[in-house]
Amino acid sequence: MKRTSLIILLLLPFLLFGQNQQLLSIHTKWDDSYSEWVIYTADESIEGTLSIRWPLQGDWSKWDYRIGEEAGSFEMRYLEDPGYWEARSGNTLLTARWFWPGDVSHWKVMDDDLTWQWQTRWRHVTEEWLLTEPKEHGSLQLYTEYEGDPRDWIIEDRMNPEVPLVTKLFMVFLGIYHASPKH
Repeated sequence: MKRTSLIILLLLPFLLFGQNQQLLSIHTKWDDSYSEWVIYTADESIEGTLSIRWPLQGDWSKWDYRIGEEAGSFEMRYLEDPGYWEARSGNTLLTARWFWPGDVSHWKVMDDDLTWQWQTRWRHVTEEWLLTEPKEHGSLQLYTEYEGDPRDWIIEDRMNPEVPLVTKLFMVFLGIYHASPKH
């Protein structure tokens, strides 16, 4: 009985993280382009991608991602309103809105149950982002690996395993999108 309990306790973290990937970092695929990204997770065998849907058109309003078996999209809801984004994955729909009109440094990310607040650590400096509310679901922080270089980002993902991957990745996307040159 003790041996079975010990095995279950040792395997529990792997079972929990197997249901929801822990994000570690995101990097541009190419040094001269911000339209394709590679996502690294705590499971070294699972790598993800994030890329513009129509790269030849230069349309930065529609993005697709895939991490393992999960795929989804991030889209600007209206081209004339850059402060309103949607994320979709399976049956999950999230929306993101500017907290204050025109301020890209503070976002409300909403699902059916919660409103998350995702913002820069310092106003209008887009190299470091953090989840400020709600705190009971863990913490998420995003920052550039090298100051002044938005091609490589470290993700400190300490979110509870029940938080969907699309929620975490949507917030990461909002941070890197607003820190990246659009070319």
